[in-house]
Amino acid sequence: FRPFKSSDHFTSTFNCSYDPAAMAAKWDQTVKYVTGGDPDVVRYFKQVFGYLLSTRTMRGIFFFVGPKSTGKTTLITALAEIMGEKYAGTAQLGLIHHTRGYNEDEDMARTNVALVGKRWVFMDETRKDAIVDPAKMKRLASRDTVLTARHLRNDAFSFVNKSKIVVMTNNQPQLDV
Repeated sequence: FRPFKSSDHFTSTFNCSYDPAAMAAKWDQTVKYVTGGDPDVVRYFKQVFGYLLSTRTMRGIFFFVGPKSTGKTTLITALAEIMGEKYAGTAQLGLIHHTRGYNEDEDMARTNVALVGKRWVFMDETRKDAIVDPAKMKRLASRDTVLTARHLRNDAFSFVNKSKIVVMTNNQPQLDV
């Protein structure tokens, strides 16, 4: 990270100023609490959060699974606030859940709209009985997949997903294999 320069021709900036000397004692304390103080997990969290804040467009899906009231949502909400709504957003769990009984293509097109133009998207809390669809996850994480999206009462359009996806949950999702 470095200070903003108008010569970079960015169309948006984060909701904070860059200060290389800034200390984040409360942030460090929260990360330590959420990770149980394990130094390897703390280091991994910091790497993941640095990646989420970066401009790298290599997609990925990150699952933060743990007991309720451990601060998962607090950390993600803080990052979302820093990034602002231009870069960060939320999505419905249908983006990754296995679903049956309705027009899946149409539903996915509406759900995919949350990804358009975002650097990262987060989803909160999978159901206890949730089954994650590996084909959907692969499609979202692939570098080459063109997705279809559709705003309500508008025509469908195609785009390449450039966002990273974060799922925060108390329940370990099951994989449909």
